[in-house]
Order: sequence, then C-alpha cells, then structure tokens
Amino acid sequence: MAITQGAHHIGLTVPNIDATRDFFVNVLEFKQVAERPEYPA
Repeated sequence: MAITQGAHHIGLTVPNIDATRDFFVNVLEFKQVAERPEYPA
C-alpha cells in the first residue's frame, strides 16, 4: 500500500512568475484556479 496518495500543491521559487505561469498554463496545459495579487503564488 502506498504511503501517499498524491500531492495537494507544490511551491516553486521562480525569477519570473508571469513567464512561469504562461509556461505551465499554455505549454503543460495546467489549469490556473486562483490568484492573489497581494501574495503572488
């Protein structure tokens, strides 16, 4: 039996959050589900 059943979220530190978001959304086809401008994540 597996100890874990997946990941809820993963945090990455990146130099350009806009370019990174565009890559994940447009290239990897991830879905952006939320945004908080006061805490860019």
